[in-house]
Amino acid sequence: MFSFATYETHFLFNGKFYDQVDGVAMGSRLAPILANLFLGFHEEAWPNYFNKGDILLYRRYVDDTFCVFKNISIESAV
Repeated sequence: MFSFATYETHFLFNGKFYDQVDGVAMGSRLAPILANLFLGFHEEAWPNYFNKGDILLYRRYVDDTFCVFKNISIESAV
C-alpha cells in the first residue's frame, strides 16, 4: 500500500499532467505524515553524532528544524 501511495503519483501543473518520480507530491495528504515519520526516526539517531552538551536548542515543526549548537573551535574538535 505504501508503494502504491507514493510511486507514480500524477499531478496537474499549468494544464499539463506530470508524474512525480521521486518523493511525495507537495500538498498530498500523505506528505505531512511521511515527513513526521522520517524526521521522527532520524531525530532519534542524530543526537548520537554530537555530544549532547553541544546541542543548546532543538525544535521541530513537521519537516522544519531549528538547532542551536555551542560554538566549537576547529582546534578543539581535532
